[in-house]
Amino acid sequence: MRATAIVTPLAFSQKFSGRGNLPPGATGALAAFDDLRNGFAAAQTDHVADAARVNKRETPQRGFGPLHNADSCGSCHFNPVTEAISELSEFHARQRDENGLFADAAGDSLINSDALAGAPLPYVPDREKMPTFRFTLNVLGDGYVEAIAGETREEIARSQADSSGGRLAGQGIRAPLLEAPGQTRAARFDWENQHASLISFFADDIRGRWGLRLNRHNISRRGKVK
Repeated sequence: MRATAIVTPLAFSQKFSGRGNLPPGATGALAAFDDLRNGFAAAQTDHVADAARVNKRETPQRGFGPLHNADSCGSCHFNPVTEAISELSEFHARQRDENGLFADAAGDSLINSDALAGAPLPYVPDREKMPTFRFTLNVLGDGYVEAIAGETREEIARSQADSSGGRLAGQGIRAPLLEAPGQTRAARFDWENQHASLISFFADDIRGRWGLRLNRHNISRRGKVK
């Protein structure tokens, strides 16, 4: 498929020899790792400009840090093109609370790997008994995932047990929309399906990985940080 990147309309195209069976009237989406636009951007120059925004390095003057993992989206999502995967990983830690339920480490489950000069690096106390590493996810194609109706995802989960003869039984969950307080939507993004929209995903990503401190008042519906 041809994919759009997170928040900015990055797109990549690749021609595959086989696309499988498509429903009547459906057209297979193009996809590739060639840094060419897929039609979402008006011109290739727009696409190149969008990629530059993704690779733009943040600074303390814009609120970056002090704790962080990287200073741009492209610092982690770069292989083989901007907004794809990479071999970089991040460290998470959790524990079980008094009720036996999973609980994040103090402050957050994400343990930042770097800090600005003069800022102390975080450490993992012995009580955090569940450490793990998570590799960088590919966000190419997330625009298509965003476009799927929540009701469609929930219906697929409900019907899986019957349609698979009991071999699969998905569970649909809902997550809050950070850009619309009080509202929820079928979850679909990040490692644990904890976000329901690209805007929520992006806002949480730059808060955790860049150290930018956000609240609902500076997350706009257009996916821009004010």
